[in-house]
Amino acid sequence: MAAPYRVTELVSPGYWTVSTSDQANPGFVGFYSLSNRHFIAGHSYSFTLYAAAWAPHGQVADLRPDAIDFGIPMFADPAGNGFEASDKETVALSVDGHLLAKRHETDYGNQAPDFYVPSRKTGWYTLTDDESRYYPGLSFNSILSPRVTFAWHFHAVPSTVGTNFRLSDGFWPSFQPEGLSLTNSAAPGSKTTVLMRFARQSFDTSNIPRDSVTKVQAWFSADGTHWKSVAVHHTSAGWIATVPNPAKGDVSLRVQATGSHGDTSSATVYKAYAIS
Repeated sequence: MAAPYRVTELVSPGYWTVSTSDQANPGFVGFYSLSNRHFIAGHSYSFTLYAAAWAPHGQVADLRPDAIDFGIPMFADPAGNGFEASDKETVALSVDGHLLAKRHETDYGNQAPDFYVPSRKTGWYTLTDDESRYYPGLSFNSILSPRVTFAWHFHAVPSTVGTNFRLSDGFWPSFQPEGLSLTNSAAPGSKTTVLMRFARQSFDTSNIPRDSVTKVQAWFSADGTHWKSVAVHHTSAGWIATVPNPAKGDVSLRVQATGSHGDTSSATVYKAYAIS
């Protein structure tokens, strides 16, 4: 079935998983899954799948006793329910301005291996990733969120971590534009409210040091090259920016969050949503 579309399903009461699988010739490219949802008799429920804007999302970097370990992420929707493993990226790590390692990864159908960089040096580390959707023989020119860049800048002392690991400072930024159409589009010349979230997560929750967002700056672009800043407000729903939409084209989004330890987390989603 060609997207976008709406579908209605009748199910018996209980717990269900709502999911899709993405197929493209010649094979599987990703999935979307809402797990263990409770359905009560006589009620109706609505779920929006594949909402803009997609970007890599995962764990922040692990600090090891003698290394920095970063699990290269897949593209995910703002809620982290859908994942696309078809991408390619360039990831790099430097400390105090000196490059430690750089890797190019082409990956489709499976998650790439960790970016593991030996280092015992105390200093300010910068971890960057330039990630684009990719699948052999397919064109992603017309798809939204085709490319994302992000960077973490954090202070670390790997030699004092101990025998296990702990998470570095930093956050995974995500954008959730509100009020878009089924084609993830906003009306020309309208305004779009964008909710920005900043996540810190790990498989081992005992190793997440406290780090809170103290400042957020945001920008938008109608061409992915020229950027304009927008005001950001902290509300009960989170960090909010209102984007004045252009007359045509697509809207790219950029954010930088400053943490309580002086760390910064930046992300840019190119063509985050469309104008039509």
